[in-house]
Amino acid sequence: SRMLRCVVMVMMVVAANTAEDGEGDTTPSSSRSSTFVHSSLSFSPPPYLPSTAAPSSLSSTSPPSSSSSTDGSGDSLVWTQLGWVTGVQETSTKGRNFYSYYSIPYAKPPLGKLRFKDPVEGDPWKGVRVGSREPPPCLQIPFHNITSGDTQLIGQEDCLYLNVFTGKPNRTEAGLPVLVFIHGGAYFADSTTHYPPHVLLNEDIVLVTLQYRLGILGFLSTEDEVMPGNQGLKDQALALRWVKTNVRQFGGDPEKITIFGESAGGGCVHFQILSPKTDGLFARAILQSGSAICPRSLGDAHKDVAYHTAAVVGCHQWDSYELLQCLQEARAEELILTLPKYFQWRYLPLLLGPRVDGDFLPDDPEVLARDGRHKKVDIISGIMSHDGGSFVNGMYDREEVRKSLQERFSVLGPVAMSFKCTDVNPLLLTLRIFDRYLGGMNLDQADPDDVMKMFTDRHFAVCHDLTAILHSRNSIDPLAHTSSHQPNHQPCHQTSHQPSHQTSHQPSYQSNHQPSHQPSHQASHQANHQASHQTSHQPSHQFNHQPSHQPKTYTFELQYRGERSFTDRHNLTFGKHWVTHSDDLIYLFNSEEFELTRPADLALRDLFTKLWTNFADTGNPTPDSSLGFIWEPTREAHLQHLVLSPSPFMQNDTRHQEREFLMSLPTRQYRLLLGKDNPHLDQLVCTHTQEEPATHSTTSAANTLHPMKLW
Repeated sequence: SRMLRCVVMVMMVVAANTAEDGEGDTTPSSSRSSTFVHSSLSFSPPPYLPSTAAPSSLSSTSPPSSSSSTDGSGDSLVWTQLGWVTGVQETSTKGRNFYSYYSIPYAKPPLGKLRFKDPVEGDPWKGVRVGSREPPPCLQIPFHNITSGDTQLIGQEDCLYLNVFTGKPNRTEAGLPVLVFIHGGAYFADSTTHYPPHVLLNEDIVLVTLQYRLGILGFLSTEDEVMPGNQGLKDQALALRWVKTNVRQFGGDPEKITIFGESAGGGCVHFQILSPKTDGLFARAILQSGSAICPRSLGDAHKDVAYHTAAVVGCHQWDSYELLQCLQEARAEELILTLPKYFQWRYLPLLLGPRVDGDFLPDDPEVLARDGRHKKVDIISGIMSHDGGSFVNGMYDREEVRKSLQERFSVLGPVAMSFKCTDVNPLLLTLRIFDRYLGGMNLDQADPDDVMKMFTDRHFAVCHDLTAILHSRNSIDPLAHTSSHQPNHQPCHQTSHQPSHQTSHQPSYQSNHQPSHQPSHQASHQANHQASHQTSHQPSHQFNHQPSHQPKTYTFELQYRGERSFTDRHNLTFGKHWVTHSDDLIYLFNSEEFELTRPADLALRDLFTKLWTNFADTGNPTPDSSLGFIWEPTREAHLQHLVLSPSPFMQNDTRHQEREFLMSLPTRQYRLLLGKDNPHLDQLVCTHTQEEPATHSTTSAANTLHPMKLW
């Protein structure tokens, strides 16, 4: 073993010398001229992320951080299924040493003929891959650029890399719990750069952060077998397969893998739970302010977006194969720059995101969760008390954002509430919500706290409650019951596209475990526009079947407002007490912008990391009384959540009335959740119309149909 290590060390030196001559370099192409180090980069992150490192220019160079050094002893050398990697030594916020392995490829670069296709496992490399440089972001318009109107791009198309952080490389017997983080960013932005390991590596764990294709490149689809979509989700699945195969070499236990994500990352985590293609790849999951059944989780109008995008870049073919070939030859930057065309109000609507393809996602998330057709894993699910502040801050920070919503309410109101074109009369539904929370549409007179609560309940709180209810109920085996509902996703066009999922080989992102049940994907392609205005029914949130045992579900709400908050980025006179969207990230990942100094804040950081790592290790965030309290799981018959603060406590359900109200609305989603499938709802197609004039009378607006526009 010692002789082998010496031979490998010689190979490292040879590889390093070769790299200096421009040959044999196995780092990402952009990293050959730039070093991505947290302490030396000045790029401003999206408004929901900690301000840590990111590349200001892909051509700039940065020296290694003073806190990082290559270990000359060779202890950091690790063998993976694709080749040798070595890392750099870093120090946690509490002085623990660990090794960082940046930019490990888990897939072939998705370039050329691989663009818009399922990810393919990477090729083995020769020599030793030096993991000292962070990967470039996937090509994108950063989140804060989208909301400010800036179209400057960052990143590159070759971006399918992951990072591994561990204190015990090569300790295959260590059996450390593994946490795999999936970043958010509304499915079109962000990267691993904003999530440094120095807080979580205070604990004895292995941390993995991964990147996946975003926006146009990650979710474009012609809704057939040529471009079925969900490339970004499939990237994540292949990365999870890599972790399952290789993590033992980094000291991790492949049977103790927990995936966790925030915002859209939380939605991605839930999609991985619901997909039969990732069976056996992880044991537990944490959803932070994001779920697959939240309003902004599924994309809409994928085929319309695909053909519109193609036309913009000069591809006018109607045959899917010819269209794909043309799009694969287009400049990636031109494709990405079409994305802002699909946003009407801030970064809404979400027209491009995950979709029900009948394969990776075999049915509506609501139906899969309702019928228990998902992985039986322990989960943690939770929100910030004022998650909706992320919407309100932007509305009051820029007056034109608020005024546009009010003056074009008939169009932008339903967009702000994320109703889809398959919902019955989106404007009427929106008016009912505004009346309930604000007493009307006058945002200038509305209390910002009420506006914040409206957005919190609609976009975060109630859907997380429903997620907890569905996962905590005792579910019978999925083979024992089959929903009569067949997935039907027709986003505003009438052309049918029946994907064929019979392939001669299994895509590399898929699990070797075959799903026990997969319904047929037969959509009804009728264009009968039905409208229903029956809103008097007040359904209960109790769902429709009697199940048996299922793993535990733990829910939380962060109610503690520390010294730092993402609300601080907005110079507003209100909201100083809000615990807003992404505030939980402040306690899990270190950031210069949100540096914690107060004892109470540091205590909450320690609590966060201990709960998350306990859960990853045992499936129970409080396996004993050492933290001074017990986090009780929630049940459908007794909804309760942990109030996260320096002095945590259990709190009973506080949103029963809000949940009852929102579920009384005749949306397609809530009817699916209640098991009341309505064929009229499944046959709805929305009509492209000219924008209606602003309506300032609630009564007159409620009596007028305004079908939603796409763009």
